[in-house]
Amino acid sequence: MPHNYVSPHALCPFYCEEQPRVIFCEGPLPRSSLRLAFRGSAGPHKEAFCRGKWQSCPIARMLWDQADAGPII
Repeated sequence: MPHNYVSPHALCPFYCEEQPRVIFCEGPLPRSSLRLAFRGSAGPHKEAFCRGKWQSCPIARMLWDQADAGPII
């Protein structure tokens, strides 16, 4: 079973932890998380978004937009 790793280089406020092919992000509900799984390496996504321009990440944008809209009822 893969070990989850928390990168000290992550800049995204929604980033939680990772595996070689999976990124775990904060979820849209309290005490939830999103699991973003890749068929290959998640490295390009991590470098571009988690450790780079996180504001351009589709997951971060979705979560940021939801936070601006308020809680889901």
